[in-house]
Amino acid sequence: MRESNSRAAAAADRYRRARGGLIRRRGLRGLIAVASIVGALWASPARAVGDAQVWVPIQARIKLNDRWKVWLEGQQRMGGNGMRQEIIRMGLGYYPKPWWGLYLGYGWQPSFNDFRNENRIYQESLVDRYVGDLRIINRTRLEERFIEDVEGMSMRVRHMLRMVYPLERSKHWFIAGQLEPFFNLYDRTNGPVGGFDQNRAYAGIRYQFTKAVAVELGYMNQYINKPPGDENVSSNNAVVTLDFSL
Repeated sequence: MRESNSRAAAAADRYRRARGGLIRRRGLRGLIAVASIVGALWASPARAVGDAQVWVPIQARIKLNDRWKVWLEGQQRMGGNGMRQEIIRMGLGYYPKPWWGLYLGYGWQPSFNDFRNENRIYQESLVDRYVGDLRIINRTRLEERFIEDVEGMSMRVRHMLRMVYPLERSKHWFIAGQLEPFFNLYDRTNGPVGGFDQNRAYAGIRYQFTKAVAVELGYMNQYINKPPGDENVSSNNAVVTLDFSL
């Protein structure tokens, strides 16, 4: 009887180790795949005017209870001629599942330089899951944009795929990669043109101080598709993110 139990325990242990190894390999393959996609996008950009900026997002996701969370975000974007953009965003999220959130929110972008005053209402689906140690986030956001001097409301859809993977066992250091294409749903007079709007390809290093506080340093290539007659823009951005989960 003891021998039988010992064999069963040994078999169960071998299964757990094999399953853990499979999950880690799948997670690592996923991270390599997203890194390859990001690298390919950076390596072969379409013809565009160059630009450089520094983005400083400060963001917090605040848990109210098991079903409800609040999102708060302030983002400064600076370039060679000073402040380029300021974005303030907030949202309320309902979670049907612990890994799936549905958000309704509002964003405001005041006027700076070439950017016009803009108010946005948005809805988003946020799916946050793990494959082994690999964290995979899929965020789909629909925006209703009210832009200064643009006739009527403009609508835009954007999807972010983000992957985060730990670099060591203590899980303080992480590598992150993400892609986020944007599409305008239709034309607006003196405003956005329907179709592909822009893409953001990003890679960074994240340090998790505690479960509640992290900082992330990264590089983003932002490719912006301009209306006919204007030159497209490829912006090389340094991104410094302060992230709170409360």
